[in-house]
Amino acid sequence: NGIATFADLMVKSAGTGYTLKYTLSDFQGNDLAFAFSSEFDVSVGALFKMDFYLTVGAGTGGSPFSPNPIVALTDKGGNAVLSESGSTVEVLEADYTVDINPTTDTTVTVENGYATFEGLYINEAGGPYTLRFITTATLPDGSAIPDIYSSEFVVSVGAASQMVFA
Repeated sequence: NGIATFADLMVKSAGTGYTLKYTLSDFQGNDLAFAFSSEFDVSVGALFKMDFYLTVGAGTGGSPFSPNPIVALTDKGGNAVLSESGSTVEVLEADYTVDINPTTDTTVTVENGYATFEGLYINEAGGPYTLRFITTATLPDGSAIPDIYSSEFVVSVGAASQMVFA
């Protein structure tokens, strides 16, 4: 009847001034006509999950990860929920076999949707290690946000830093 109906379309990235372009094509894929929607904005949604903005990088014994991880508290579209501040995110080695140092910096406060870790390292060469991230933030219904885990990584031997008797 000359009417096209679209269901479940979505734009995941929050932003302003979006338009959709609708294209009419023939059976051979040749474009015959097009039309644009009115401009619309997409807002950040409710807190939905915790995700990596920047995952943990390479490790060398005694030296900070390069880069250190940044965790984002996001909506369904993966947009950081900038209104989320004050909750915390804690990082630990998932198998509890080694400590993450400095131990005083393994819990950080979320600011504007992000938990930024700095100066973290594992002092023991080896692995593979996996980091586990836990947050005190809760979903709008009050339920817990599931923990997230980094990919496995290894820590290589660092430069000599001291001489000791064996």
